Amino acid sequence: MVNTFSFNPMFLIHICALLQTIYLGFLILIPDKFTPAGKTKEVIYKVFKGLGLGTIVVFGIIYVDTALLWLFGTWSMADWQFQLPSVIILLYLGLGYIMVSLFSRGNVLDIVFCGAATTSVLVFLHWWVPIDAVMGARLEGGLPILIGVLVGVYVLISLFKKTNGQKKEKIEKGSNPLWDIRTQAHYVFNRKIHLIFWILAVVQSMLAFYGYSILTFWAS
Repeated sequence: MVNTFSFNPMFLIHICALLQTIYLGFLILIPDKFTPAGKTKEVIYKVFKGLGLGTIVVFGIIYVDTALLWLFGTWSMADWQFQLPSVIILLYLGLGYIMVSLFSRGNVLDIVFCGAATTSVLVFLHWWVPIDAVMGARLEGGLPILIGVLVGVYVLISLFKKTNGQKKEKIEKGSNPLWDIRTQAHYVFNRKIHLIFWILAVVQSMLAFYGYSILTFWAS
């Protein structure tokens, strides 16, 4: 039997609720077309935005990986009512984080980063962590480093795209958008829907502390 590692959705929903709270706060406070005045402020804003988007992309990959593993049989029939609400929330928000950050206005650099980040996360979770019988040490020691490296790379990519995008004559073509589906993505991943899923994530997280889920609480 091949060893692997998967987060429990009932645990990951707590992180999801916290991250979604922060993400929703930025969505509400910062307008879509916000542009800071001055080059210095613009660079600082770009760095913080890259940190934020890089973080949610990495966690989005973890969410989707966890949700798909549980959907394809990691849970038993006895606990599906506890796990299913968390899995649905994680899958939707994970796809939303990835799509909005990387693929609503896709380009070569975003595709390369998504591929590299996905490969890194999957190799780490399903090969590196399970090497030891006791997985906790590898997970706790390696996951923050992996997230930090991937987020740092995304910040550098964000700065490169911004600088490259300001050049009149581009030698590098990595920042040229291959498609633009921001309008279409807005119908699926907008503030109202993110608010709904924030409420669901927070409620599910609170219920999970007491051994319930949205399905089992209302059925009890």
